[in-house]
Amino acid sequence: MVCSGSFPDHYAMGSVLLACQEFGPSGLKLGMQIHGLILKSKCAIDVLACNVLISMYGRCSAYRDCARRVFEDIESKNLISWNSIISVYSQRGDADMQFLRLCLLEQLLTRVKKSGLVLDLYVVRNKHGEEATEVFAEMRNMVELNVESYVILLSSFAEFASLEKGRRIGKEVHGYVIRSGLIDKEVAVGNGLIIMYAKCGAIDDSRSVFKLMVEKDSVSWSTVISGLRQNEYFEEAIKSFCEMRRAGNLPFNCILITTLSSCASLGWIMLGQQVHSEAFKLGLDFDVPV
Repeated sequence: MVCSGSFPDHYAMGSVLLACQEFGPSGLKLGMQIHGLILKSKCAIDVLACNVLISMYGRCSAYRDCARRVFEDIESKNLISWNSIISVYSQRGDADMQFLRLCLLEQLLTRVKKSGLVLDLYVVRNKHGEEATEVFAEMRNMVELNVESYVILLSSFAEFASLEKGRRIGKEVHGYVIRSGLIDKEVAVGNGLIIMYAKCGAIDDSRSVFKLMVEKDSVSWSTVISGLRQNEYFEEAIKSFCEMRRAGNLPFNCILITTLSSCASLGWIMLGQQVHSEAFKLGLDFDVPV
């Protein structure tokens, strides 16, 4: 195409860069040459092409600083730009970041201004949630949070190097969603809090959130049962399973697996057989994980 005298537009550039990502180091070399071509064209300021470049460089740890430079050069960043760089820094093996340090999260959330954008924050869980949250702090004056943003942001706190710090900041978000009334309107937020507290080892806080939820769905039951199991509250996990059944909620495979695992940890064979019978009645006995 280039040899014939036709210069590719940003869509063509983006497609070729995506293809380069699939060929590992050799594809990266070609991608860098295409980047050079982009810099000589009007595509150098195109957000679509730059977003793909961030993703391409981010796949190779040795070139993640290149991803950061591309990101910084984008004049009008969109949600994909933010999501891409968050993903890159979530996968970093070091904490040497030039982003702003995380300020008091409650202040961050209350200072968020409407800008016509809705943040859809995806944090890649590779044990670097703290760094990903620092990236989030940079966006405090640029985006409006939606429900999914709160849920995924809460999930990052369990990946902090210090679980105590993650739990403390998670509590600040918890206080905010209570005052905003969001916790009573959105089941997903309550479920996110249950998971966050359980993974941070604060199982009593996790159970408290569950008990105070106005509405509960199957995910609510699954998360609290799983949290109890992870924190070795095996008997309580089984009791919660029984409460769920008495409330008329049907279990799915994840709940059955967690309950069976708790029975095994306690050596409760007969109860495990009853749960197995339950799985049989629900047609889940042939489910491979169960």
